[in-house]
Amino acid sequence: MKAYIYPVAVLFALQGCVTVTEKALKVQVYQQNSTMIAKCKDLGPVRGEASLWTAMSVEDGVTEAKVKLREAAADLGGDSVALLNTDILSNKVMVQGTALKCY
Repeated sequence: MKAYIYPVAVLFALQGCVTVTEKALKVQVYQQNSTMIAKCKDLGPVRGEASLWTAMSVEDGVTEAKVKLREAAADLGGDSVALLNTDILSNKVMVQGTALKCY
């Protein structure tokens, strides 16, 4: 019986982790009104979504959606993203922002 407890515990612990891709790690997230992005080039709107059916918590869902937002900004050639809006709905989290080229 004890042999099954450890693998099951590890499985549940890993399920709540959000993997951040290398592409997303290269993108900084700023608030919309940050002075750090005043001179950045606007590359266009981006969004990220995460299902709350698969997330362990709302916080994990928000984190996963932000990772997808950062990946979308990287896909447009951005190195930063201005976070505009986070919507937490009954079954998903949606974040919206603007992809930026700052560096």
